Amino acid sequence: MGKIFHPLFNTSSFPIWLFNLTSLRKLDLSGNYLGGPFPGELASLKSLEYLDLTELGLKGRIPRVIGNMCKLKFLSLSRNDFYGEKIEEFWRSLSNCPNNTIALESLDLSGSRLEGQLPASVGKLKSLQHLNLGVLLLWGSIPESIGNLSSLKTLDLSYNNMNGSIPESLGKLSQLVELDLSYNSWEGILTEAHFINLTKLKAISIFNEIEAKPMSLVLNVAYDWVPPFKLHTLHIGYCRVGHGFWVLLQSQTELVYVSLRNTFISDSIPEEWLSKISSQVTDLDLSYNNFSGRLPLQLKFPKLQSINLGHNQLEGPLPLWPTNVNFLDLQSNLFSGPIPSNLDQLMPKLSHLDVSENHLNGTIPPSICNMKDMEIISLRNNQLFGEFPQQYMEYVEQHIRY
Repeated sequence: MGKIFHPLFNTSSFPIWLFNLTSLRKLDLSGNYLGGPFPGELASLKSLEYLDLTELGLKGRIPRVIGNMCKLKFLSLSRNDFYGEKIEEFWRSLSNCPNNTIALESLDLSGSRLEGQLPASVGKLKSLQHLNLGVLLLWGSIPESIGNLSSLKTLDLSYNNMNGSIPESLGKLSQLVELDLSYNSWEGILTEAHFINLTKLKAISIFNEIEAKPMSLVLNVAYDWVPPFKLHTLHIGYCRVGHGFWVLLQSQTELVYVSLRNTFISDSIPEEWLSKISSQVTDLDLSYNNFSGRLPLQLKFPKLQSINLGHNQLEGPLPLWPTNVNFLDLQSNLFSGPIPSNLDQLMPKLSHLDVSENHLNGTIPPSICNMKDMEIISLRNNQLFGEFPQQYMEYVEQHIRY
């Protein structure tokens, strides 16, 4: 069949006989530590359509003759060590094929330590559907030519040192499903023009928790703009969102993962939006904003696993919705009143509870002793009184590990 799958080599270099298999169409050596330099002899395998060299311990330069493998549709060089290799040079080698006819549909260079700026020639790979350039040493901005990748479905530029503005040409990628630009230092303004044709978009991630200060990026869309997509994953953070963003958000009723940490939102959380996403959402993080007002108490979140509403200005009684959540962080708000006596029934699988820095009063309910999955409890800086339930202290003593 002309295919090789995961041969278990014990040598530290590629076997010479491999380069004689000129009819080979698929070669997957991923996860086998062969070490040494990238063998230029691989270019003799001109029939290859699929080449996976993920995590082989390769070092040094990527030979320019790789661009002669014009039938390649899948190429992964992920998690090798090509430190010092310029991504511009790699891209230049891809133009070796006659009339730029390289057929690449999937390219994964993530974690391979390539460095440099994305060249304008990135837009020449018209057949590309999946591009992963995450965890590299890239800097500079995204070239406008990215909009020429009309077949692109996934784009990952995460964990780099990229900056500058995000081009509006991104909005031309009508086949895009997943976009990950996280852990960079973007600036400028994102408008509806950046998303205008992204009808298939399901996941977007633009945030940077590593930097000491938020990005100089503003997501600012018009109030009357109705996005053409329905997201499952929305992870925007450490940047500013304009007033129109909240209208956009209310149109997203199929969300499963929501994180809007540190986006400078000052508003109440609409009950209508919460009720629309409540049946399928698993993770909800709206922490480090200026959300205010009370939260509805009647909602049910059957799939919710993690809630983080900490560091806001929310008030009223604790919003302990009936759910199987295991992580609940409501710290540094203005919640008041007692901790509900039926906490163990409302959230029976809770393992992390942080309601510190609020205005809670009353005693700690004995029902907390029934929560056998509980690992972390933080109640500091409230107006609670009385003693911690003796039954729980006995339980802790029985299960403490030295």
